[in-house]
Amino acid sequence: SLFSIHKYWQILARWQERHLIVETGKGLLLLFLSFFCTNTFTFTWKIYVNTEFHYDENERFHVLLLLSIVVQLSSIIWLRCARQCQLYFGIQHIDMFMSGAIIFQLVTVYGIFAGFPQLPFGLKIIEELIPYLSLQSFSKSMFEAYGRTWYMSIIPAGYDAQFFTLYQNVVGIGHSWVGSLWVDFIFQENGSAFVMNIILFLFVMLI
Repeated sequence: SLFSIHKYWQILARWQERHLIVETGKGLLLLFLSFFCTNTFTFTWKIYVNTEFHYDENERFHVLLLLSIVVQLSSIIWLRCARQCQLYFGIQHIDMFMSGAIIFQLVTVYGIFAGFPQLPFGLKIIEELIPYLSLQSFSKSMFEAYGRTWYMSIIPAGYDAQFFTLYQNVVGIGHSWVGSLWVDFIFQENGSAFVMNIILFLFVMLI
């Protein structure tokens, strides 16, 4: 939008604000990676259900709908629990954010077992996806709820509008089309959820 372009020009035209971009750049990169990973994960499990489980179109629709409801309800429940824990124990926003990264890492490790058909576990049955996605919803809710508040806390006073514009664009790109493009590329190359989970595991290590 014109407003975003105007704010970018303000940031780039002033040395002090360019310097602040460098200082807050790590925070933006952290947010981009987290939203990129959650977006990629969402497309991965939906493609996995469509390709690995043999349902007709009607059954597939209901299974995907059920799992999507599980994700949304789990996110709400996890967020309420997280807020209570934060208030009770006085946990910082960045710590809540990083706890989401840890859980996401564990979830991707379990997803890697899907590449070993000889194992009796590792997303071999549809019932495994319910706790699998419920745990991943914890990460999703932590990233979305605490990423913004943490980033706003590291923005220097008086620069809220400029840096919030950067936040909106970075999160929007990471949470919308970049993840879907990456999933499409990986599945076209090898069609493997196993490879995708390894890649996500490595990406989350950057966080």
